[in-house]
Amino acid sequence: MVFTQTMVIDDVIATTPATAARKQWFRDYTAKFGSYYGYSSFAADAVQMVTNALLQSTTLSRESIRSIVETSQFDGLSGPIRITPDNHSGLMPQALTVLVARNGRWRLATS
Repeated sequence: MVFTQTMVIDDVIATTPATAARKQWFRDYTAKFGSYYGYSSFAADAVQMVTNALLQSTTLSRESIRSIVETSQFDGLSGPIRITPDNHSGLMPQALTVLVARNGRWRLATS
């Protein structure tokens, strides 16, 4: 399966502040909810994106917020995100990895 590293965060070595933040978020999430739901990091990134836009905007107009969101760039919980007016997904290809099911868990695929 192709997905973000968040599904296998226990297998990932934190070599950057963004990866360390993802690992901590995963620990906090699973401590609170008991297990991990794969799409929750996307939802958290969306909330962060809107929050960032609201903090940057000088007005709460729809146009202003949309303009800021459409130029958002940040290291999200799902991976690096770079939104443009033509690309509203924004999840960069390097955020995705190949996972395999092994012993009842998702694991990083090894070559």
